[in-house]
Amino acid sequence: MNNPNDPNHSSNNPADWPGNTIADALVHLQARWGWFVGLGVVLLVLGVLALGYVFAATLASVLFIGAMMAIAGAGQLAHAWQIKQAHGFIFWSVSGLFYL
Repeated sequence: MNNPNDPNHSSNNPADWPGNTIADALVHLQARWGWFVGLGVVLLVLGVLALGYVFAATLASVLFIGAMMAIAGAGQLAHAWQIKQAHGFIFWSVSGLFYL
């Protein structure tokens, strides 16, 4: 049958991959704890800077969200053109245009 311990067994489910346990993940994360501390310090400094430069932080966040919405709109329009014969074409086209 399907034996996950069989070396010839292939699965697309990551939970079935050998050595993929919570304990292995914790060991992997514990070995890199310094990166998490560094990330926390960087985020703390950026947060304090954002409090000091409210206009710049607002402008940066608005531009970032706008760019992500434009990319999502283009993706939805591309998806709409791929499913032209399906009944959701108009919905995907209109929602993609709204994002743009």
